[in-house]
Formats: sequence, structure tokens, C-alpha cells
Amino acid sequence: MTNLRSKVLVRACAFVAVLIGAITLDVSSISGASISWLDEAWGVTDAPGAIAGQVAPKDGKTGKDKSPKATILDKSKIYFGKPNKVTKPAVVARKKVYDKIPAYKKIKQEKLKPTDARYHFLVREASEKFKKAVKKVAKAKGYDLVAEKNAILVPGKILPDITKDVIKKIQSTP
Repeated sequence: MTNLRSKVLVRACAFVAVLIGAITLDVSSISGASISWLDEAWGVTDAPGAIAGQVAPKDGKTGKDKSPKATILDKSKIYFGKPNKVTKPAVVARKKVYDKIPAYKKIKQEKLKPTDARYHFLVREASEKFKKAVKKVAKAKGYDLVAEKNAILVPGKILPDITKDVIKKIQSTP
């Protein structure tokens, strides 16, 4: 009985942490007997084809599963699109892209600091180039939102990474 109580306590604490956004949780990593009432409350499904620990929201009218909704974990890391109506999101690794932008390379090569006037001009140039490339790639591929990796979560889905496409776009644009 103590073992069951500890599992319930672990899941309850994890649930609270997920609710306040402190951690993300893959309930498949918790071993032991299933606590069906808690799994049901969380919407965890073991249905065929489902990923263990996947949240499966139910449509109130028909009881059928509907597409999982995107959760924005950090709005400051959204580079394209609006977070309120996300249907086809993608992710990008900003640091990898910036490392390929000529203006950003100059900042690194010249060892410029925020106290240098030239630094601000080059940062602005790099930021504009990044934003334009992300926007062009997103529109060309039909994505309605592009965010930094780990800034958006869609349960049960691995989001497409457009980093390489954005780098190609930057390298092909003068």
C-alpha cells in the first residue's frame, strides 16, 4: 500500500509541476502499476497507435479524440506567426542560424561588445536577415508558427525542424 501511495504522490506532484509550467512530464517514464483514475484525469491513453503518456483530449460531443493543441512555453521565442491559432507549427535553432549570418560572424570575428556602436548595427542587420529568412521558409512550407526548439510543445508530435532550410535561404540571399 505504501508503494501505491508513493506512486500517487509522485504523479500528483508531477501533475502540479506540469500545471505551473515548472517541468514537462512524460508519464510513460513512471514505472509501476497504472493508477487508472489519475491517468484518466490527465487524459493519458494507451490506445493502439498512441504514444505512451500522450495526452488525448476528447471532443465533448462525440467522445472522439481531436488533434492535440500546441502549448507555447515561451512566447518570447516565437519568430513567426501568432500563438493563438496554431495549426501547423515548426521549430528552428536560432543559434545555428545566427552562426551562418555574415553580420553576426563579423561581431564574433571583430570581438565587438554591446558598448561598441558597430555592434548594434550588425545585430540589427543579423536580426532582420534571420526574421526575413524564417518568414520566407515558413510561408513557402505552409507553417503558421515558427518558434525556438523547446519553446512550443504539441503532445504526441515531433515538430519539423526548418533550421537547415533557413540557413540555405540566408546563404542564397545577398
